[in-house]
Amino acid sequence: MVEFEEYSGMQILSQQQPQPTILTPVSDHACFVTIELLSECFENLQIQWECMDACLNLLKLMNSSPSLLLSSGESSFNNDEQDCGVLMSIGFGRQFLESILRNISNTESMNNQTNHHSEHSSPINFIKQYLKSSDFTEYPKDLKGKFGGFPNTGGDIFLHIKSNNMDGAFRCSMQVLNHASIAPHVKRVQDETFGFLHRKNMKKGLGRDLSGFEDGTENPKELEEKIEAALNEHGDSFLLAQKWVHNLKFFNSLPLKERENDIGRTMDESIELEDKSPNSHVARVSLVEEDGHEIEVIRQSMTFGTSSQHGLFFLSFANSTLTFIHQLESMVGVGKFATPEGHNDHIMRFSTNVLGSFYYVPSMKSLTMLIETMSPLVLKRHRTLLSREENIYRLSKL
Repeated sequence: MVEFEEYSGMQILSQQQPQPTILTPVSDHACFVTIELLSECFENLQIQWECMDACLNLLKLMNSSPSLLLSSGESSFNNDEQDCGVLMSIGFGRQFLESILRNISNTESMNNQTNHHSEHSSPINFIKQYLKSSDFTEYPKDLKGKFGGFPNTGGDIFLHIKSNNMDGAFRCSMQVLNHASIAPHVKRVQDETFGFLHRKNMKKGLGRDLSGFEDGTENPKELEEKIEAALNEHGDSFLLAQKWVHNLKFFNSLPLKERENDIGRTMDESIELEDKSPNSHVARVSLVEEDGHEIEVIRQSMTFGTSSQHGLFFLSFANSTLTFIHQLESMVGVGKFATPEGHNDHIMRFSTNVLGSFYYVPSMKSLTMLIETMSPLVLKRHRTLLSREENIYRLSKL
């Protein structure tokens, strides 16, 4: 958790450089892309370095010059076209991160080299700590309740793209997926969902879920509160990505009072019910510590779909995946915050979770440091392999 005594919110952002879609307001349009990589990406440090370096360069391109979505070396925009205002963040799955650390360790051993970075300067060390601690837990398995559960569908790279319009989100996604250092290593795009802000409240900047209820009402408002909720001391964040498919025919058939009881808020004004049901969504996902401190997250969810299949792509950022674990457990009536136990989230009566995973979203500073750590190892490994091949060739000529 970030301490605020010495730094203002803007100073923290300047020093830590978190990825830009975490703390910024929800956009009118978005794209959520779940990418699975080929097995070679888990075995070859050079391929991993190429992928990570490409991600870093794409982040710099998209976020520093949102209009520069290049195609065949030419700008995608002319003076008459609307600026799409694109922002993008990239997250990495746990298995992919573990393989990078494993390959770094193996390469260091092959080169008879030791990582001399200090604990505070090396991203390798604190990524190792994330994986060992509750900061970056495994996605829950077999966590089910009365109305269903949360399938672990995995994913190695996740794109969160914000844009003022859909074509910006589309072109940004295409730019990443067609990149020369990424495209050859993609096993499949597991899911690519385009979202939109439904029934936008111009004053609040928030939209409504297709159920009719406002989404993101309880997001932290002040910058320092957002930073505390979503970032750790390195400016890194963790992401929960889930896709929920709604049964609106069932939900809309319920009386308004029952729908409001299921959510825990009034539909029109989004006011939290004083006497809300323990089965309501608000009651199940509100995490309050024994000392009264509420554990917050930043939601960046968006409506998606067609007339035949539709719902909510749920996206949430926190400073630890343990927060997500507590929320998911509480939704099915178990765990530390399920008080009392046994109450299931009634939002799951009309919505089915079909996709879910956790991702590590490093700050730009952390990602840069990680790549800088990998770079000399990749070069030395390449030189070592060339030297071995030359020796083998010489021996074959004797």
